[in-house]
Amino acid sequence: MTRGRGRPVAVFDDTARERFLAEVAAGMKLGDAAQLVGVTPTLPSYHARKDKDFAQAFADAKARGKAARDAAKDHGEYRYNVLGGRCDICRAAATAARAARRPANDNAPSTNDPPTPAGSSPTAFSLRDFSSVPDRRAA
Repeated sequence: MTRGRGRPVAVFDDTARERFLAEVAAGMKLGDAAQLVGVTPTLPSYHARKDKDFAQAFADAKARGKAARDAAKDHGEYRYNVLGGRCDICRAAATAARAARRPANDNAPSTNDPPTPAGSSPTAFSLRDFSSVPDRRAA
């Protein structure tokens, strides 16, 4: 069924909604789930603005889908640092990665060392001492 000369009217009935919500809850991206159901990617959001019950179900499905995608990610430093994974595997991977990034020797300069004196810095040539130059304004 078409409406004038535009696109055919997309059918987003209860069965299509349930299938869409199931796919989103399983971790599928919103655009891919909409394409699978046969609607445009913006149509579910439109229905969520108009129908409060669908909006709640849509938000729940998105939260379950995000949790499913996060659970499918590998354990490691990324999961520890970004996703907040605090299991033993993620903690050990993050600890090992931090240790690998640290300097290997104890002679490496630390970040707590005092700054170098003014006369020995690489730009000290531009910091001339003008105390021995007579002041011309005094005359």
